Amino acid sequence: MGDDVRSRIFAPSLMLLMGVRCAFAASVVATPIQNTPDTALVVVSGEFQPGDAERFRSAVAIYPKGVVAFESTGGNLLAAIDIGTQIRLRNYATVVPDNTVCASACATAWLGGSRRFMGRHALIGFHAAYVTEDGHSVETGAPNALLGAYLNKLGLPDRAVVFITQAHPEGMTWLTLEAASREGIDVSLFVPPDEKAGAPAATAAPTVAPPSQAGVQVPIVKPTADAELAKRVARNFTDRYKAAGMTGLKISVQSCYGVAIKAAKERSLEYCYLLDLFASAIDAGTLKKLGMQQEQYWLANSVSERAAGALRLVAPANSSIPQTLQSWGALLNTVAHEAAEIVSQDQAATSPPSVTVAPPTGQLPYLFDQIKKPSYRASLSAIVGDTKILPPWVVGFLQTSNGVAAPGKAIQLGAGVFELYTVCQPHNCSGNFLYVLYSPGGGKAWALVTRDDQVIALLGDASPDQTQALIAAQHQ
Repeated sequence: MGDDVRSRIFAPSLMLLMGVRCAFAASVVATPIQNTPDTALVVVSGEFQPGDAERFRSAVAIYPKGVVAFESTGGNLLAAIDIGTQIRLRNYATVVPDNTVCASACATAWLGGSRRFMGRHALIGFHAAYVTEDGHSVETGAPNALLGAYLNKLGLPDRAVVFITQAHPEGMTWLTLEAASREGIDVSLFVPPDEKAGAPAATAAPTVAPPSQAGVQVPIVKPTADAELAKRVARNFTDRYKAAGMTGLKISVQSCYGVAIKAAKERSLEYCYLLDLFASAIDAGTLKKLGMQQEQYWLANSVSERAAGALRLVAPANSSIPQTLQSWGALLNTVAHEAAEIVSQDQAATSPPSVTVAPPTGQLPYLFDQIKKPSYRASLSAIVGDTKILPPWVVGFLQTSNGVAAPGKAIQLGAGVFELYTVCQPHNCSGNFLYVLYSPGGGKAWALVTRDDQVIALLGDASPDQTQALIAAQHQ
């Protein structure tokens, strides 16, 4: 069967959606390595969509060598397989840095690397492929046959294929260095130079949850009673928290909402809402009881707002959404004692394996924020040579007049006056900008570089106020 025919048959339903997202294509940014124009640093982020493989092919066409960094919660399986195949044929390396999520279809593409790297706290997750039938996620032979064939072409052993596809569509199996070694998946630890002094050897992976815990499922269940539903939520939450911590649980909640919306069933959404409430309550408790950082995910968005938005999609005729959520929330009382028990345990007993979790000190850092750090760029250099993540038009501007051109807009920051300059790439002003904040008196300049509305670099050592001014300028 030809690729075009296969795409027409499978592309509409071969979706591995890990979270509630708008169907925007993944961002593919390829830039040459400094002094080695034939080598690329490629950053792929966002949900995989049909057509992304062609964008990837065009972006890397002129680069014989390269490394691909990933950040995505999933998307279209065919696009991921195509991108992964291109990566292998080009002999590119792949990397998922620390505290970065690459799950589902993203992990499938990441496997294509001729050399694979992962940060100590990277979140790389796998599950079986599925098709959607009548709004339900159904694991079937056709997509998994395609996935299995791809994995075999990559040279992965049978035990690795089983490990990668063992979790149900609504669940996730999280990869660790120990699991990778055990299952025959070649992976190297990616550690920036400034972290290597205190880092354990790559061969001495910390203890991880047993296989039964590593692929904990978060199923959409149909219990016979509300109380049973709440208890199932508590049990699944406990297993999920121990296996992957708050970071992994966040992804499970997002995935749960996504599957519930696709299934268009209030009962499924009720499960997700309870899981969301449970996670929020535990997360607030860990902040005080365990000394662990509270995830900004739970702070930035109200649980009720998340659930209400999903409920409007699932049941647009429901005119009493607040009352519905209140009745669902009341069920949480039936498992309050289990929540208290989890929070009251000491940190050693409840902290998930350091390889898979180690909750970050705040919101998961955006991938572009990670690779802009000198330490990360130096580590990537060790993979494919010295790196440079800025497009040529930006570099050219920075090398002209010390990065300052034409009269700028004067803005006041505290007691200082700064000049703000905006530069647009010629013939492409849709989302490619360079913002320069310049201090005439101090002779300093800070630049926020964007490409396709994505931040790809923040140059210099700007203060929080200066950074906020640059970000604010981006949206003016």
